[in-house]
Amino acid sequence: MIGSQDGAYENFREFVDTLNTPENIVFAQMEKEDLYRAVSALSAADQALIQGLFFEDMTEREYAERIGVFRNAVHEQKVRSIKKLRKFLKK
Repeated sequence: MIGSQDGAYENFREFVDTLNTPENIVFAQMEKEDLYRAVSALSAADQALIQGLFFEDMTEREYAERIGVFRNAVHEQKVRSIKKLRKFLKK
């Protein structure tokens, strides 16, 4: 910016947000929409797992206790679900 009496450069750089530009905000929103579409394409059980582990911040052990299975079964289901999501998102 040009300003002050001598036309010097105003020092407003500390107010410039280079991360939250309109372009970055739009791309982030598109990525979120793609992710929600991918999750909605999963089975109900896989959706519940993703919800519990990633949106409710549950551990695999906590989720296993919730649904009454061993932790390793939850881990295997998580790995399969993530593979499905990656496959869907690559399209």
